[in-house]
Amino acid sequence: MKYISLFAIVLTMIFTSPKLLANSQNNNSDEFCGNHLNRFSQQCVGYSYLKREMYFAGSGGAEHTVIVHRMRNHSGAVVGMSLDFVLDTGVSNITNHEHHINNALESFRSAFRNNNFYTYRECDPTIEICCYNGNCFEIYSTPNAQQNEQSDLSHEVTSENPEIQNNRNNRIREIFNDGASLITYIQALRSNSSDATKFRQDLAEDLATESLFTMISTRSDGHKVCINTGTTCEVLSGHVLHSDSFSSADLYHDYGRSVNHSLEEFLYNWFIREMNEGTTCTQSWSCDATDYCQLRLQCQ
Repeated sequence: MKYISLFAIVLTMIFTSPKLLANSQNNNSDEFCGNHLNRFSQQCVGYSYLKREMYFAGSGGAEHTVIVHRMRNHSGAVVGMSLDFVLDTGVSNITNHEHHINNALESFRSAFRNNNFYTYRECDPTIEICCYNGNCFEIYSTPNAQQNEQSDLSHEVTSENPEIQNNRNNRIREIFNDGASLITYIQALRSNSSDATKFRQDLAEDLATESLFTMISTRSDGHKVCINTGTTCEVLSGHVLHSDSFSSADLYHDYGRSVNHSLEEFLYNWFIREMNEGTTCTQSWSCDATDYCQLRLQCQ
């Protein structure tokens, strides 16, 4: 089995943990089904899957995303967990992507310790100020009201308005109080080590039985996907392009079909979430007998 982790840098980490399986009475099934890529297998009927997206702050005003995938067995025990990351480097180009990965993971650990995760929900224009593509609109009394009809609850639409500061692409930011408890099974997050590199290694050793992928994103140099082993990140062949109106990926790797499918799912969800409404996508991918795969995805 091989897993996928994407950092925007973009990072996705997928793993099953020997420590999570320690108290399991059926380690073989739990190990297989703990990998959420296998959740549709007949062997995993009765296992439950949870997917949750949450955000955390990085250095320099950056905002990072973590997507949690969790598997429980028939008795309710957590037997597998994976983390997909979208990490914003906040710079125009990267000379040392390993440094940015370490910093982002340290911010992730800090968010866990202080329970500072948050989420976004859809904005309701009938009761709150909603912003999209940098434009904010007054509150309207009914969903069908004309834009120039303002209710008595209308607010001045300025960037200084605290409501707008928590508003992003027609979504409202809210504190996610259960964020830390959702990933409390990851023992490496409790580490007191001040060495970011060691923490990264501990995280990989604690949870990952397979390779991880990272996607690196900058302000001007675009995005690259690399495989993250916990110590280094080797860039994959191909490219990822992204904008509000057009995004595409053309990537190559030798990690087989399940990873290719997971990579496609991750990129598709990322593109759809960040692009304009009404986006549609086309995709094609193939894998040969040696598990060498190609993925092409285009959204506009």
